Amino acid sequence: MNAVKGKDDIPLAFVIREDAVPQPNQVFQSEHHRLIAITPLQGLEYEEDNGRVFDLLKSWTVNSHAWTWMRAYNNVRNGRQAWLALVQHFEGDAQRDRVKDQAYTSIASAKYYGEKKRFTFETYVTIHQDAYADLEQSGEIILEEKRVRDLLSNIKDNSPAANAAKGTILTTPTLRNSFANAVTHLSTTLQLGQAMQDNHNISSTKTQGQGSSYVHMLVVTVEAGVVEVETEVGTSTLVIIPRSNGESYLQKIKSACMMGDKSPLKISQAQDGRQTAAVTTDGQ
Repeated sequence: MNAVKGKDDIPLAFVIREDAVPQPNQVFQSEHHRLIAITPLQGLEYEEDNGRVFDLLKSWTVNSHAWTWMRAYNNVRNGRQAWLALVQHFEGDAQRDRVKDQAYTSIASAKYYGEKKRFTFETYVTIHQDAYADLEQSGEIILEEKRVRDLLSNIKDNSPAANAAKGTILTTPTLRNSFANAVTHLSTTLQLGQAMQDNHNISSTKTQGQGSSYVHMLVVTVEAGVVEVETEVGTSTLVIIPRSNGESYLQKIKSACMMGDKSPLKISQAQDGRQTAAVTTDGQ
């Protein structure tokens, strides 16, 4: 409406401005804005411009859901009232309530049962993030601790890695009170857990009938930049495995696990940035 001029060369945006009463005693950034603010919403010129605004709105909405909310003003061609009806529906309290209800439903419905091709942990987290963004936009502020509780409550993955991560988050204030930190901890733990399970399966196949050689993971913790994995087998031993040839940290861990080292496992990211890992195997 700003770009369309009505009677007396006044922008039609004056018809749908927020304030019904003209506001002449202001400082305006341009003559364009002054005309929109001071033009009265009455008189023959206004009625003509008001009808034109309705015609424009109708042409844009007649084949959409929005037309339902302004069709009551069709016979009188009341553009301002039609506009206010649209604003009330799409931006008013009722719409905000609908957005909030949908966001809460999305959070409650999302459940993570472990990595699936069509539903990953990243997918699960994205549903939460999108829902909280909608809630914030609707004026609903959710505390970080509540976000973390919602995140954990529908993680139905009962793997040792998932259970250990959830337990650590609940007992660690820096994780329990930060959605971002909790997500980082969970993501790292679940990835490491999957890596260990992959090597468990491969090594078990290779050594079937000869005694197993694979990783048992019990706990993974992430705090202050340190990633640590402790296992059910023996006392942890630390071995430096630097990143090289473009290999990722998890690729290095997988490679180490496949080596069949007989030492227990402890994985850590040292404060100086070196990547460290060791391998736990059951050498029976």
